[in-house]
Amino acid sequence: MFKWLFGKSKNERIYKPSEEDQMILDMYTSYEDVRFARTDNLKGLDEHQRLNKRIESAEALLAIIPIGKKFSSIRTEVAGVTVSDYQERGWGYSLQNRANHSNNIQAIADFSRAIELSKLADKEPELRLFEARGACYLYQKMPNQAIEDANSIINISECAEAYLLRGNAHSQIGNYTRAKADVTYAMAIATRIQEKYSAFDLYSKVCSDIVDQHRLNLEEVVHQYKAGKRDFREINLSSRV
Repeated sequence: MFKWLFGKSKNERIYKPSEEDQMILDMYTSYEDVRFARTDNLKGLDEHQRLNKRIESAEALLAIIPIGKKFSSIRTEVAGVTVSDYQERGWGYSLQNRANHSNNIQAIADFSRAIELSKLADKEPELRLFEARGACYLYQKMPNQAIEDANSIINISECAEAYLLRGNAHSQIGNYTRAKADVTYAMAIATRIQEKYSAFDLYSKVCSDIVDQHRLNLEEVVHQYKAGKRDFREINLSSRV
C-alpha cells in the first residue's frame, strides 16, 4: 500500500516520506492498533469506551490528512469504517432513554457525522441513518428536520417507515390532513408487500392518535375562527370517544 502511496523512482526505489507524511503514516498505524485493540491502554475498557477511542483516533487521523490524492485511500478506508462506529454509538444513545434530551442530541450528532463520513468515503449514506436521526428529531420536537430526513428516504425508496416518520412530523406541526395521508399510505405499503410484523400495531396506534388529534370540538373551531381561520374543510366535529 505504501509503495502505491509514494510511488517509485526510475530505479524502482520508494520515495522517502516527508516528516508530514511520516506523521500521517504513524497516526494511521496508531489508529489501526486502536481499531483492532492491539494496545495495552484499551485493556479494562468496556465496549462503549473502546468505541469512543476508535472514533477519537479516526477523527484525529482524518483531521491531519490533507485534501489530495496521496492519502485518499487511507481517508476513504478510515471514513468508511468509522461510519459504522458512529452508527453504533448513535443507536446506543438513542435507545438508552428516548426522553433524555442530551442522549437525543448526541445521537443526532452521531447519525449526522455517519452521513457525512459516508459521503467522504464515496458511498451513499444508508437510509436507516436518516430514519434513525429523524426519529430523534421527533423526540426533540424538531418536526421540520424530521420531515427532511423522511423526504431523503422517500426520494430514493418507497418506505413505509419513512411515510410513518413524516406523518408523525406533520402531526407535531398540526398538519393533521398531511399526517393522516402519510400514515395511511404507510399502511398501504405495508399491506401491499405483506409485512406481517409488529409495526402494524404501531401504524394503527399512530393513525388512531392522529385521528383523535384531528377531531376538534366546537369551542376550538370558534376560537380558530376568531383568530382568522376560514377554511375548515378538513375538520372533524364528531364527538370524542
